[in-house]
Amino acid sequence: METKTQLQFIHDRVQEAVLASIPSETRRQIHRQIGDYLLSAVPAGADLEKIENLFTIVSHLNLGKEENMAPATAYTLSDLNYHAGNKALDSLATEAANEYFNQSRELLPEDCWAADRHERTFRIFQRVAKTELMCGNYGNSERLLAQLLDHAKTDLDKAECLAEQTTSLSSIGNFIKAIETANRGLAYVGKAIPELPAEADKRRAELMTEIAASRGDVWETILNMPFTSERKSKIELAFYSELIPDLYMSGLVPQLYLSASQSTAHCLSGGMDESVIYSFSIMGLQLGEQEEFAQAFKYEDLARDLSAKYPNTFGATRGMNGIVWCNMHSRSSPQQIVDYCLKSIQSGKNCGDLYNAGLSYGPLMWNLQVQGADLRIIEEVAKECLQFSNRYHLSFSVGLAEAMQAGWIEPMKKGYTPTAMEDKLRQWEQDNHIASAGSYFCHMALSHYYLCEYQQAQQSLAGVRRHLSGLTDNVLKRQWHVFLVLNALKLYERGLGAANAGQLLAEIEPLIHKIETWAAFGPLLQPYLTFLYAEKERVLGDFKTARGLYLDAISAAHAHNYTFLAGHLNECLGELLLQAGQHSERVFFVEAARLYRQCRAERKEQSLTGKYPEYFEDDKFAYAQLEVEMSGTRTLPALDLDYLIKSSLAIAAESEQEAMLEKIMTVAIESSGAQHGYLLIEEEGNLLVRAESHATKPVKEVGVAAARPDHGGEPPAGTPATFSYAVKRKLDDAADVCKAIIRYVHRTGERVILDRASQEGAFMDNFEVQSMQLRSVLCLPVIRQSSMTGILYLENRLSDAVFTVEKTQMAELLMVQAAILLENARLTDELARLAQPVEVGGMNVYKAF
Repeated sequence: METKTQLQFIHDRVQEAVLASIPSETRRQIHRQIGDYLLSAVPAGADLEKIENLFTIVSHLNLGKEENMAPATAYTLSDLNYHAGNKALDSLATEAANEYFNQSRELLPEDCWAADRHERTFRIFQRVAKTELMCGNYGNSERLLAQLLDHAKTDLDKAECLAEQTTSLSSIGNFIKAIETANRGLAYVGKAIPELPAEADKRRAELMTEIAASRGDVWETILNMPFTSERKSKIELAFYSELIPDLYMSGLVPQLYLSASQSTAHCLSGGMDESVIYSFSIMGLQLGEQEEFAQAFKYEDLARDLSAKYPNTFGATRGMNGIVWCNMHSRSSPQQIVDYCLKSIQSGKNCGDLYNAGLSYGPLMWNLQVQGADLRIIEEVAKECLQFSNRYHLSFSVGLAEAMQAGWIEPMKKGYTPTAMEDKLRQWEQDNHIASAGSYFCHMALSHYYLCEYQQAQQSLAGVRRHLSGLTDNVLKRQWHVFLVLNALKLYERGLGAANAGQLLAEIEPLIHKIETWAAFGPLLQPYLTFLYAEKERVLGDFKTARGLYLDAISAAHAHNYTFLAGHLNECLGELLLQAGQHSERVFFVEAARLYRQCRAERKEQSLTGKYPEYFEDDKFAYAQLEVEMSGTRTLPALDLDYLIKSSLAIAAESEQEAMLEKIMTVAIESSGAQHGYLLIEEEGNLLVRAESHATKPVKEVGVAAARPDHGGEPPAGTPATFSYAVKRKLDDAADVCKAIIRYVHRTGERVILDRASQEGAFMDNFEVQSMQLRSVLCLPVIRQSSMTGILYLENRLSDAVFTVEKTQMAELLMVQAAILLENARLTDELARLAQPVEVGGMNVYKAF
């Protein structure tokens, strides 16, 4: 017994042993006596649910109850369990609350539905039905609600029972019956929703006019309005709270908007309750559809503020769920939506609203797909959604996960085999689960497009159109607009779409205008919009303009962390440059493959490397070291890839080898943070310094002659901050480098990174290191076709640990491309030399022949 924990454990075992030795009847009497004693100490008239030891009292009395209690005693104990259930429910202890409520119901005598006991009995059955639902026991909940409806005396009693039944039916995904049940209940308060869309839309327009004419600030009024205590009002709002998501998921748009309008108008008349929050999300949705964005955003903010004001409630969970489904994609980034989805899911789990917790997995998966950072994470979320939804029999959110798996996750894996979806699609159609079907077709269209299967993509896009009512202006609908344009351009290019450019523009320009409107409000669509511009210019416009737009799109994708899209854009730009014969496509193909590998888009990487194998053979050795470093992490460190891409293009644009060498060194210095840099090329077995670069200001500070030799050791007038030039001298003649480090790298092929070279490390005692007082040093082998062709040597004598993992990887990627570009330039020079005629026997003969 060395610790308090051990002592407590032994003490508990002693208690158990003592209790086991007491006869069961004696134990029951002891529990009863303790319970009665504790209960007698409670002041008369006290609020039982505020008593700290209520659970202890009820526990003892439950353990001490007799089999055949007197009715009065049974009612008393039932009442105590009812209050204990309420107290547990307020603390979000759902399962404990359910046990107390069930105990309360089981203790009720046979005459419990008599007039004098009817109200309390009704509430007990209602509470049991609610907590059974919260625990996922839908069959038990439905049976209890049927009993409640049988014993309902008034219209309000019946309406309240129907409201609970609506919740139960919604939770199991039976939207059709849930909507019918809700309408039966709303009929008791004169607010049934018309079945005819035209009639619903007419009534909605009238209500919206009334709401708009309300005096004062509608949103501020609602935010600060106290909750109603009127039973009829609360019941009506409860119907809207359940009916609105069912109408949304079923694609019954006019009825959906009417329900939200009725709910909002009821609230403004004084009937405010936390259950109404979802209505404001839908108000924002319908105003956004009408392009009244200023008002739409006010309603979104209202729903968000109310959800924060009443956290971990059914109303807040539904409000948050409405926000992630209907509103956030206008002004928020995918990461912000992902974070809010996770918050909504946790809120639903905390308060027991499992149905809406499950629904929030849909936008969570969709925005992870837009972000495209890691397909494995999307797969993990889909599996989590399936486990959660199957556990609680949430058929609708099961469908959302299955749609994502079949439409996006599996098609991006190696060895993909299409999933047979016909039966599921028929079932979703039968159950009116339009959003699941729409999600499947939308993601299948994206998969086909990215894998260059444009006719199949067109078929899937048409499938989305059939289910568009269930994707009411959410992120899937906006992606659908984007890929309608992208796929139309691809089909036109292949002679499979529009007959001419005029017809194509007539088809895509209205869609682009919509996307421009949406993209103006937030970041979600901005990288896609630039992609659209680039593709349009590639197909219908100018090469140089298209190339610039692709670079802008790549920059936007990286700025928003759209990894998968950035990979695809690099692939597109590589193909554009290849078709134009620009000889710089390799850098983009290699970068595309790296990004596909990073985000686990296996099939895309496989497709690219299979299509252009010649661009990847030479990089196996160069990337081997990077692969080892990446294996333990999900993503690469944040590299400035936009800078690398533009720099590679600038280097490739140089036709002369000397100018190319200067640009390579300028980029190496600027991207790494080095003061001095040297590029050594191996020629005929000797290492020659072929280019060097220096940061001008630090050069003067440390007294190193960084200028071109023909300027007398001083930089020429107008020298930029980074001063680079080509040279050609032997390594032995170079005075400002550590030859020992360079020769080590040349001999071993291993890179050297030193953070404090003169104070620690393998070269600390070297004479050159000490005389130059070297601090940060990076020395890399330059690899071409698995052979070392040169060495990059960088140093910084002012700062320690300058060459971070990110900067080292940037330098390595740069050198991979530099080696290829230099080899291309050398071959070009050689061909030009061979093409020069020489005189042989009075005749001009070309060396090439």
